[in-house]
Amino acid sequence: MPIFLQAQDVYRIIQRELPPDDVYPDGAPDAFYSTSDSFATAKIIADYYSVLQNTYENNYPNTAVDRLADFEFLYFGYTLDASLSVDERRSRLLAKIRTQRRTTSADLLAAVYTVIDPSILAEIVPWGCGCNGWVLDVSQLEISTILNEFNGLERVGPNLCQLDAADYGFTQQQFEDLQAQAYTYEVRIYGYTLSETERFNLDQTLLQAEDARDLHIIVDGLNPNDAIGGDT
Repeated sequence: MPIFLQAQDVYRIIQRELPPDDVYPDGAPDAFYSTSDSFATAKIIADYYSVLQNTYENNYPNTAVDRLADFEFLYFGYTLDASLSVDERRSRLLAKIRTQRRTTSADLLAAVYTVIDPSILAEIVPWGCGCNGWVLDVSQLEISTILNEFNGLERVGPNLCQLDAADYGFTQQQFEDLQAQAYTYEVRIYGYTLSETERFNLDQTLLQAEDARDLHIIVDGLNPNDAIGGDT
């Protein structure tokens, strides 16, 4: 857990590092000109800590304030009543998270290892993600999201709802295929080739573990030197 220093904490550090033998006085910040100067410096540093603390806390639903609505939208699909207190909204959000079944890369990898030996190198990677595309169970799909197979089309703009397949130069079937791939992930297995039975069992196991929206692609017999290393 990170520590974000308060002004008084920084002040004591500054005072402690001053030259010894009473070259500078110590005491309350308002006791001397030099202590006042030290405290002013401490306050500036503490303000930076405060900004860092705010950024850190907004990354987690149990401490978020500015981004609390983002977490509500992510887990509920809508934002909670603004008349509720922050504590009440957090409480409802955390209750939702605790009861929600989620499909993470770690969960899917664990499912893979119920079929193959855990000593075999395997990875779960987003399908077709060439540059900053949607990441399985991490990215929030919204108006500005770059879907994995849309990386060459620039960022999807505010007129998304008015666009159709022809606007992108696709047939309707191609467009639907690309939309489906936004939730597709790839299972990569290195240095091992699945038997027909293992492939069938792995396919069924993943169908049980993943969300209904998801699709998976199994690729085995890969060179271990080509492993990304992100999920192993």
